[in-house]
Amino acid sequence: MNKYVLRTSLVWVFVLAAVVGIWEYRQHRAKQPRAMEMPMSGGVQPVAAGPSPTAKEAVPSMPEQQMQAPLVPVQLTPERMQSIGVRTGSVEYKQLSDDIRATGTVDINERLLSYVQVRFPGYIRKVFANATYQYVHKGEPLFTIYSPDLVATQQEYLLARQNQNH
Repeated sequence: MNKYVLRTSLVWVFVLAAVVGIWEYRQHRAKQPRAMEMPMSGGVQPVAAGPSPTAKEAVPSMPEQQMQAPLVPVQLTPERMQSIGVRTGSVEYKQLSDDIRATGTVDINERLLSYVQVRFPGYIRKVFANATYQYVHKGEPLFTIYSPDLVATQQEYLLARQNQNH
């Protein structure tokens, strides 16, 4: 997979997770009673995660409880959300396209390659496999070749056979 496609996919996953998290947080906030909230300056309102710990609860008896910090939701002003680029939207089902356009290098399977070598000098007259990576099956002609050495050898052979018959 291309690094660009992977990086873009990860960014979209994080954006989607942030949108779902904000949406879930708003749904959670809508269910809580608002009588205890007091507005502060700048439009930011504090949110408490639970009752404040008393002196007896401040020192936990088990070591596992010491490592767990209470979870506190974070509220941001609309200006701060705009400055960090948070965008929200509604979640909807949508048909995705099958087209993926990416740049890259495609390599061929070298086990399926065959090399052709001629053992005589000459030049090619006509090529039957005229495209790069065109499939050619066993027994199909690749090209026609003209070799002056082969023509001279063929004429000598034919002359020798003709002399043998007489």
